[in-house]
Amino acid sequence: MENIKTTFRSIFWGSQEAGHNTDIRNPIGGYFRYRRVVGLDKLHQLSISEASKLLKSKDLSPVDLVDAHLVRLEETDLKLNSFITVLEDTARKSALQAEKEILSGRWRGELHGIPIGLKDLYYTKGVTTTIGSKIYKDFIPEYDARVTSNLTEAGAIILGKLQMHE
Repeated sequence: MENIKTTFRSIFWGSQEAGHNTDIRNPIGGYFRYRRVVGLDKLHQLSISEASKLLKSKDLSPVDLVDAHLVRLEETDLKLNSFITVLEDTARKSALQAEKEILSGRWRGELHGIPIGLKDLYYTKGVTTTIGSKIYKDFIPEYDARVTSNLTEAGAIILGKLQMHE
């Protein structure tokens, strides 16, 4: 996770802190325009509505939004203990896919590219789902709950599973 934090900050902080408008070439060949709408160290504070507008207008990359949330999660979760499972690799792959879709004009809607956390109550195919109980500590569902599939079909990016009490 430290590598992400360093890379994320070293790539973007300089030009953003200086207040420059800049286009940054992304690895799949399109451009996301970065404007000083919000400091990149504050992306985790955007509302869903604000982030969605920036994603749709290509002023924000879903990859950067996910990375910002993962960095924030790393900084705070030891104290908050809010996540039982973090799906870092899956979230990044989903963010790259969302970026490709948005750049090619296939906008799915307001949740497209938005990182979310799911309560560990919702089945997620192939991901441990404890339902907040020691009895289910090794349970891995073979299908997604309807809520999970509806969110992912809408383009939401699942960062992980949130803690529950037994």
